[in-house]
Amino acid sequence: MRLSYSALDTYRSCPLKYKFQEIDRIKTPKSKEAVFGTTIHSTLKFIHKPGILFPNLEQAMEFFSNAWNPAVFDSPEEERSAFSQGIKIIQDYYQKNNPAEANVVDLESHFQITVGEDENQHIVSGIIDRIDKTTEGYEIIDYKTTRKMPSQDKVDQDIQLSIYLKAFLSRYPKEIGNLNKITVSLYYLKHGVKLSSRRTLEQLQKSEDLFLDVIRLIENGK
Repeated sequence: MRLSYSALDTYRSCPLKYKFQEIDRIKTPKSKEAVFGTTIHSTLKFIHKPGILFPNLEQAMEFFSNAWNPAVFDSPEEERSAFSQGIKIIQDYYQKNNPAEANVVDLESHFQITVGEDENQHIVSGIIDRIDKTTEGYEIIDYKTTRKMPSQDKVDQDIQLSIYLKAFLSRYPKEIGNLNKITVSLYYLKHGVKLSSRRTLEQLQKSEDLFLDVIRLIENGK
Protein backbone atom coordinates (compact mmCIF):
# COMPACT_ATOMS: atom_id res chain seq x y z
CA MET A 1 0.00 0.00 0.00
CA ARG A 2 1.14 3.57 -0.71
CA LEU A 3 0.28 6.24 1.85
CA SER A 4 1.36 9.86 2.29
CA TYR A 5 1.63 11.63 5.61
CA SER A 6 -1.26 13.92 4.63
CA ALA A 7 -3.43 10.85 3.93
CA LEU A 8 -2.47 9.39 7.32
CA ASP A 9 -3.36 12.69 8.99
CA THR A 10 -6.69 12.76 7.16
CA TYR A 11 -7.52 9.23 8.31
CA ARG A 12 -6.62 10.02 11.92
CA SER A 13 -8.87 13.09 11.93
CA CYS A 14 -11.76 11.57 9.94
CA PRO A 15 -11.73 8.07 8.38
CA LEU A 16 -14.79 8.92 6.25
CA LYS A 17 -13.02 11.92 4.78
CA TYR A 18 -10.10 9.61 3.98
CA LYS A 19 -12.49 7.25 2.16
CA PHE A 20 -14.02 10.06 0.08
CA GLN A 21 -10.62 11.55 -0.72
CA GLU A 22 -8.28 8.58 -1.17
CA ILE A 23 -10.54 5.65 -2.09
CA ASP A 24 -13.56 7.17 -3.82
CA ARG A 25 -11.35 9.91 -5.31
CA ILE A 26 -14.06 12.55 -5.02
CA LYS A 27 -12.63 15.77 -6.41
CA THR A 28 -13.06 18.92 -4.35
CA PRO A 29 -11.85 22.47 -5.08
CA LYS A 30 -8.67 23.52 -3.32
CA SER A 31 -9.56 25.60 -0.28
CA LYS A 32 -8.51 29.25 -0.07
CA GLU A 33 -6.34 28.33 2.94
CA ALA A 34 -4.56 25.69 0.86
CA VAL A 35 -4.08 28.13 -2.03
CA PHE A 36 -2.67 30.72 0.38
CA GLY A 37 -0.29 28.14 1.86
CA THR A 38 0.87 26.98 -1.57
CA THR A 39 1.64 30.56 -2.64
CA ILE A 40 3.64 31.21 0.52
CA HIS A 41 5.55 27.93 0.09
CA SER A 42 6.37 28.82 -3.53
CA THR A 43 7.66 32.22 -2.43
CA LEU A 44 9.92 30.68 0.22
CA LYS A 45 11.28 28.25 -2.36
CA PHE A 46 12.01 31.25 -4.61
CA ILE A 47 13.75 33.03 -1.72
CA HIS A 48 16.05 30.10 -0.91
CA LYS A 49 16.67 28.72 -4.41
CA PRO A 50 20.47 28.61 -4.85
CA GLY A 51 21.92 31.22 -7.19
CA ILE A 52 24.63 33.83 -7.52
CA LEU A 53 22.47 36.37 -5.67
CA PHE A 54 19.53 35.67 -3.37
CA PRO A 55 16.31 37.65 -3.95
CA ASN A 56 15.87 40.73 -1.80
CA LEU A 57 12.63 41.57 0.01
CA GLU A 58 11.22 43.59 -2.90
CA GLN A 59 11.85 40.76 -5.36
CA ALA A 60 10.25 38.24 -3.00
CA MET A 61 7.14 40.40 -2.61
CA GLU A 62 6.96 40.81 -6.39
CA PHE A 63 7.14 37.03 -6.82
CA PHE A 64 4.35 36.60 -4.25
CA SER A 65 2.20 39.23 -5.98
CA ASN A 66 2.62 37.58 -9.39
CA ALA A 67 1.70 34.16 -7.97
CA TRP A 68 -1.34 35.49 -6.09
CA ASN A 69 -4.78 34.21 -7.09
CA PRO A 70 -7.56 36.57 -5.91
CA ALA A 71 -10.32 34.43 -7.48
CA VAL A 72 -10.41 31.88 -4.64
CA PHE A 73 -11.64 34.39 -2.04
CA ASP A 74 -15.27 35.13 -1.25
CA SER A 75 -15.05 38.92 -1.24
CA PRO A 76 -12.65 41.75 -2.13
CA GLU A 77 -12.26 42.51 1.58
CA GLU A 78 -11.27 38.93 2.38
CA GLU A 79 -8.85 38.88 -0.55
CA ARG A 80 -7.16 42.13 0.51
CA SER A 81 -6.84 40.90 4.09
CA ALA A 82 -5.25 37.62 2.98
CA PHE A 83 -2.88 39.39 0.58
CA SER A 84 -1.78 41.80 3.31
CA GLN A 85 -1.19 38.86 5.62
CA GLY A 86 0.99 37.18 3.00
CA ILE A 87 3.06 40.33 2.51
CA LYS A 88 3.49 40.64 6.28
CA ILE A 89 4.69 37.01 6.50
CA ILE A 90 7.36 37.70 3.87
CA GLN A 91 8.46 40.95 5.53
CA ASP A 92 8.69 39.26 8.95
CA TYR A 93 10.58 36.34 7.42
CA TYR A 94 13.26 38.67 6.02
CA GLN A 95 13.54 40.46 9.36
CA LYS A 96 14.34 37.19 11.11
CA ASN A 97 16.19 35.30 8.35
CA ASN A 98 19.02 36.09 5.95
CA PRO A 99 18.67 33.71 2.97
CA ALA A 100 22.37 34.12 2.16
CA GLU A 101 23.32 32.65 5.54
CA ALA A 102 21.30 29.43 5.15
CA ASN A 103 23.22 26.44 3.79
CA VAL A 104 20.32 24.79 1.96
CA VAL A 105 20.86 21.19 0.87
CA ASP A 106 17.47 20.68 -0.80
CA LEU A 107 14.08 22.33 -1.30
CA GLU A 108 10.74 20.54 -1.68
CA SER A 109 12.51 17.20 -1.54
CA HIS A 110 10.24 14.36 -2.70
CA PHE A 111 10.69 11.04 -0.92
CA GLN A 112 9.43 7.46 -0.85
CA ILE A 113 10.40 5.17 1.99
CA THR A 114 9.43 1.64 2.91
CA VAL A 115 7.86 0.78 6.27
CA GLY A 116 7.18 -2.70 7.61
CA GLU A 117 8.86 -5.97 6.77
CA ASP A 118 8.44 -8.88 4.35
CA GLU A 119 4.81 -9.19 3.19
CA ASN A 120 3.80 -6.26 5.36
CA GLN A 121 5.87 -3.69 3.47
CA HIS A 122 4.29 -0.41 2.40
CA ILE A 123 5.45 2.83 0.80
CA VAL A 124 5.21 6.20 2.54
CA SER A 125 5.65 9.26 0.35
CA GLY A 126 5.82 13.00 0.91
CA ILE A 127 7.68 16.25 0.37
CA ILE A 128 10.13 17.88 2.78
CA ASP A 129 10.01 21.68 2.46
CA ARG A 130 13.67 22.29 3.25
CA ILE A 131 16.85 20.56 4.43
CA ASP A 132 19.75 22.67 5.73
CA LYS A 133 23.33 21.78 6.59
CA THR A 134 24.15 23.34 9.94
CA THR A 135 27.43 23.83 11.78
CA GLU A 136 26.47 20.88 14.00
CA GLY A 137 24.69 18.58 11.56
CA TYR A 138 21.43 19.00 9.65
CA GLU A 139 18.04 20.65 10.08
CA ILE A 140 14.79 19.47 8.49
CA ILE A 141 12.25 22.30 8.20
CA ASP A 142 8.53 22.20 7.45
CA TYR A 143 6.68 25.49 6.90
CA LYS A 144 3.24 26.01 8.44
CA THR A 145 0.72 28.74 7.58
CA THR A 146 -1.90 27.66 10.13
CA ARG A 147 -3.06 30.10 12.83
CA LYS A 148 -2.76 27.67 15.73
CA MET A 149 0.67 26.94 17.13
CA PRO A 150 1.17 23.71 19.12
CA SER A 151 2.94 23.19 22.42
CA GLN A 152 6.58 22.10 22.48
CA ASP A 153 5.43 18.69 23.74
CA LYS A 154 3.33 18.16 20.60
CA VAL A 155 6.27 19.12 18.42
CA ASP A 156 8.41 16.61 20.30
CA GLN A 157 5.83 13.91 19.48
CA ASP A 158 4.96 15.12 15.95
CA ILE A 159 4.61 12.13 13.59
CA GLN A 160 5.20 14.19 10.46
CA LEU A 161 8.65 15.28 11.62
CA SER A 162 9.53 11.70 12.55
CA ILE A 163 8.57 10.46 9.08
CA TYR A 164 10.56 13.26 7.45
CA LEU A 165 13.57 12.32 9.54
CA LYS A 166 13.21 8.66 8.50
CA ALA A 167 13.11 9.82 4.88
CA PHE A 168 16.24 11.92 5.45
CA LEU A 169 18.03 8.92 6.97
CA SER A 170 17.08 6.74 4.01
CA ARG A 171 18.88 9.30 1.85
CA TYR A 172 21.82 9.73 4.22
CA PRO A 173 22.04 6.39 6.09
CA LYS A 174 25.40 7.21 7.69
CA GLU A 175 23.70 9.98 9.68
CA ILE A 176 21.74 7.49 11.77
CA GLY A 177 24.61 7.57 14.23
CA ASN A 178 24.30 11.34 14.55
CA LEU A 179 20.64 11.73 15.59
CA ASN A 180 21.69 14.05 18.40
CA LYS A 181 22.98 16.47 15.74
CA ILE A 182 19.88 16.47 13.52
CA THR A 183 17.14 19.00 14.28
CA VAL A 184 13.55 18.75 13.03
CA SER A 185 11.59 22.00 12.95
CA LEU A 186 8.12 23.40 12.29
CA TYR A 187 8.26 27.04 11.19
CA TYR A 188 4.96 28.81 11.98
CA LEU A 189 5.10 31.67 9.51
CA LYS A 190 2.09 33.67 10.76
CA HIS A 191 3.76 33.85 14.18
CA GLY A 192 7.34 34.07 12.93
CA VAL A 193 8.27 31.26 15.34
CA LYS A 194 10.24 28.10 14.66
CA LEU A 195 9.67 25.18 17.05
CA SER A 196 12.45 22.60 16.98
CA SER A 197 12.99 19.13 18.35
CA ARG A 198 15.10 16.00 18.04
CA ARG A 199 14.30 12.32 17.83
CA THR A 200 15.54 9.01 19.22
CA LEU A 201 15.57 5.68 17.40
CA GLU A 202 12.72 4.58 19.68
CA GLN A 203 10.56 7.51 18.58
CA LEU A 204 11.26 6.77 14.92
CA GLN A 205 10.17 3.18 15.42
CA LYS A 206 6.98 4.32 17.16
CA SER A 207 6.12 6.55 14.19
CA GLU A 208 6.58 3.61 11.83
CA ASP A 209 4.41 1.39 14.04
CA LEU A 210 1.67 4.05 13.99
CA PHE A 211 1.72 4.12 10.20
CA LEU A 212 1.44 0.34 10.10
CA ASP A 213 -1.48 0.41 12.56
CA VAL A 214 -3.35 2.92 10.37
CA ILE A 215 -2.64 0.90 7.21
CA ARG A 216 -3.99 -2.20 8.95
CA LEU A 217 -7.23 -0.38 9.81
CA ILE A 218 -7.61 0.88 6.23
CA GLU A 219 -6.98 -2.54 4.73
CA ASN A 220 -9.61 -4.00 7.07
CA GLY A 221 -12.14 -1.45 5.83
CA LYS A 222 -12.37 0.45 9.12
